Amino acid sequence: MRKRYLFFLIFFCILLLLLSADVRADRYLGAHLVLKKESEILTYFKDGSYVNEDEVFLLVLDQQGKLEAQIQSFYINKHYCRFELKLLEVIKPDGKKVKIDIHKNSRWEAPASDVEMNIYDPNTKVLKVFVPDLQPMDIIHYKVQRKVFKPIIAGQIYGMIVLQQDFPVDLYSLKIILPKDKKLHFLIKEKKGKISFKKLLSKDKKEYIWRFEKIPMLVPEPNMVPFHRVAMRLLFSTLSSWQQVSKWYFNLVEPKLKPTPAIKKKVSELILGRKGELQKIKALFYFVAQKIRYLGITAESYRPGFEPHDVSMTFTRKYGVCRDKAALLVCMLRLAGFRAAPVLISMGNKLDKEVVVPYFNHAIAAVLDDEGNPIYFLDPTSETSKQLLPDYDRNSSYLIADKRGSDLGVTPSNVPEKNLIVIKIKDRLKKNGEIEGSISVQSFGFVDTVFRSILLNKSFEEQKRFLIRFLEGKRKSLRVEEIHFSDPENRNISFRFWGKFKVNNSVSFLKDRIFLWPVSASKYPGLLDHWILNKANLIKRKYPLRFGYVFADMWTEEMDLSAIKDKIRELHLPVNLNKENEICTFYSSFSFSPEKPVLRINRFFSLRKPEVPAEQYPFVTRLQHDIKYEYLFPIMIIRR
Repeated sequence: MRKRYLFFLIFFCILLLLLSADVRADRYLGAHLVLKKESEILTYFKDGSYVNEDEVFLLVLDQQGKLEAQIQSFYINKHYCRFELKLLEVIKPDGKKVKIDIHKNSRWEAPASDVEMNIYDPNTKVLKVFVPDLQPMDIIHYKVQRKVFKPIIAGQIYGMIVLQQDFPVDLYSLKIILPKDKKLHFLIKEKKGKISFKKLLSKDKKEYIWRFEKIPMLVPEPNMVPFHRVAMRLLFSTLSSWQQVSKWYFNLVEPKLKPTPAIKKKVSELILGRKGELQKIKALFYFVAQKIRYLGITAESYRPGFEPHDVSMTFTRKYGVCRDKAALLVCMLRLAGFRAAPVLISMGNKLDKEVVVPYFNHAIAAVLDDEGNPIYFLDPTSETSKQLLPDYDRNSSYLIADKRGSDLGVTPSNVPEKNLIVIKIKDRLKKNGEIEGSISVQSFGFVDTVFRSILLNKSFEEQKRFLIRFLEGKRKSLRVEEIHFSDPENRNISFRFWGKFKVNNSVSFLKDRIFLWPVSASKYPGLLDHWILNKANLIKRKYPLRFGYVFADMWTEEMDLSAIKDKIRELHLPVNLNKENEICTFYSSFSFSPEKPVLRINRFFSLRKPEVPAEQYPFVTRLQHDIKYEYLFPIMIIRR
């Protein structure tokens, strides 16, 4: 009896353990880390400066979590902020606390984004701290303090806190303390979990206190829109309108736009003999884009990262970052008689319009009409672009610097037919089954920009090899025998190249049938297709897919079948395809003239949206399936 009782007791204990493990597994399903608790206090002062005190308890669940958390990174901009890591320790499962020697296990690095963008600023750094002997079920505990002594916009308070992470958040508490005369606008978007809020008033201050509990993790998807656009987030600001930011930036930049005699002389030289406004604009744009190198050495004293250098300095030194080049272009456009203004842009991102949080990361220029509306946006950052506004700047929030103030806008998406590649083939099928002929390729818009950006960094022979590889990659057994191309530095014409080719193994023989695969039967015919369309690599999505670009491909092929004319009894062509939805268009047509005899093939594809909502994602996958299915079928010739 005792043995049976002991057995049931052990069984019951094991069952309880399993049930509790299941509950825990369900709660943190798929997670490698858990933010057990975070307490953050933001204390603001009248001039907009503030102190940020943050305490974090981060639980490591498994080996993957260990790899993700073993190096803790802290970004610091010393132009505006002083930073102190006050405590870093590991709390073991038994409660033992192991202090980490911060000095011994840390190093300062330049931010990867600055390195990629060719910017050198000794005051922007990342402190990386290694956490030694970290194990699953350990808790990383740290306290940091940031003292922001110089706000970007004097007297103003604003920020965005991304509350949802790619790991669960058990508890996050936030307190914002500010002077009593400040009015704070705030909004929580994409609400999740349990939220409580209270507001306290005292004689000289206000306190806004939030408590967020049980925030579920957000599982990122490949090629999704920026994380913070779909995550739960808190926006807060004392700015009441975007016009305030527009006026602030106008007052910051305008004193830097004073031209020198040398700049005036150069403008006169560049526009001399140019007919029409656009030709003058392009002349000035290409000068700043190509002759003023993109190179960032931050030395501004007032508002580093936003304040451009004097245009005289940028013109003389022949280099600068985005805001320097944009300011110089604005100055030169004004001298040429255009109404022009600097523009702040959140490149690759859309800001939340409801609350004014001016998180801009780039500066460009704009030519305006008499009412102050943009006619042309111009980004002179790229030294290789033929486009005034490259597509990576499109579909992004912008704000024009204006004395009277302007509102937040979104740069227009391009028309796919403007980012076009046109491929024309004239070939013939020989009796031995070989195909030989000529091919020409012409590019427009962003396709043209990409070709130039690739080729201008290469020698002539490297350029030639790249273009040959591009063509030979379209069809197995295709061999380019001759290649010619226009000068990629000549932006007066669209970039094009042409040549001659041969293809072996384009036909298969089966009894009385010949199966023919024409050269235009390529799964990814253009330059951007493989790179962009392969982003649609999930069966279904929860969040919007960001392609980033729109484009179009146009193929035409005329194949002479005279060599086998006498052998053709019947010719079976694939069914003409015509597929169209809100995202994509694809059509193909096949025709045959027995008298000549010539086989004519036309194919066209366009991607019309740079972003695809999750509910429209099936449009993309269905069209992908249709295109792949269409390319599988050859042209069938029944012999006499």
